[in-house]
Amino acid sequence: MIKKILLLLTIYLSIFLIQSCKNESNTEKENATPELSFEQAKAELPLYANFLTNFKQRGYTFWDFHEYVLADKSALPEKLIVLRHDVHHRDIPSAYRAEVLEDNIIGKTATYYVMLDYYPETLEKNYADKRKDYLQIMHYLKDKHVDVQPHVSPWDDYLAAYPNTWWKNLSIDSLRYYKANNYNITKDSLYYQITPKGIDILGIQKVLEKLLLLVENYNKAWEKELGLKVETYAAHGSHTAINHVIGNVVILNTEKLRKANYFALETSSPEVFQKIKFLSDNNRPLWIENPQEIEDGQYELLMHPQVWENPQEYRDLYWKK
Repeated sequence: MIKKILLLLTIYLSIFLIQSCKNESNTEKENATPELSFEQAKAELPLYANFLTNFKQRGYTFWDFHEYVLADKSALPEKLIVLRHDVHHRDIPSAYRAEVLEDNIIGKTATYYVMLDYYPETLEKNYADKRKDYLQIMHYLKDKHVDVQPHVSPWDDYLAAYPNTWWKNLSIDSLRYYKANNYNITKDSLYYQITPKGIDILGIQKVLEKLLLLVENYNKAWEKELGLKVETYAAHGSHTAINHVIGNVVILNTEKLRKANYFALETSSPEVFQKIKFLSDNNRPLWIENPQEIEDGQYELLMHPQVWENPQEYRDLYWKK
């Protein structure tokens, strides 16, 4: 009887160990980062490979935003591109390709601004899976010593934290009316200023106070997930109505937020564009396919990696509207 019990226990233990090994193997496979060769990355993202090659041949210096923060802004290279990628979930596959291309063609990499925990996206049913994808590429890039920073929407974070804000559900037109009649928004060489003409009807001063805490908490969460401190931010072009009226770029670059020293720079700040020009792929410009048409100068390149897979598809959809 004892022998039978021992035999059964042995069989059960063997089955358990085999199944555990299978589960571990499946988990490792699911979490494995893609192993891309240079040739594969070039074949899958040829427009970006061509872009980098063209500017390398023209004698350009390539920086990420960490290098830009540390640089002497009075002595920038005559031919300069500061590389920035805004990585939404759709961009992740091509972000891996972009990193391989940069490493092989120019020997440098961009700053990758990853949209971790963007509030509207966290409400999606499959966000837990998306979040794993974000963390996977963040750690992949970190392990390769690539600059990884946050792509954020402070307005969405604020409205999530304070859902009873009275103007939360107002239309863009209504918010524009309040802005036009109640605020002056100006900028100098460093900051934006939002000055009430009379009553601070949207409570902007209160917003700025609350955002200080939200930014601090986001930075702590980012550091906990990645083990790296936040140095720079890239503002996200949220569809939230207030972002179309007083944008994330403006609110992040107010003197109050900037002087709190929670981040050294926002990528679209007045001080950046005082020194360098902006190349953005937001409207799928024709220079994506024809980089030789871009005049020599000093630039920040905003690239959404997925856009470069097929920019013509977007143009076709746009012109059909």
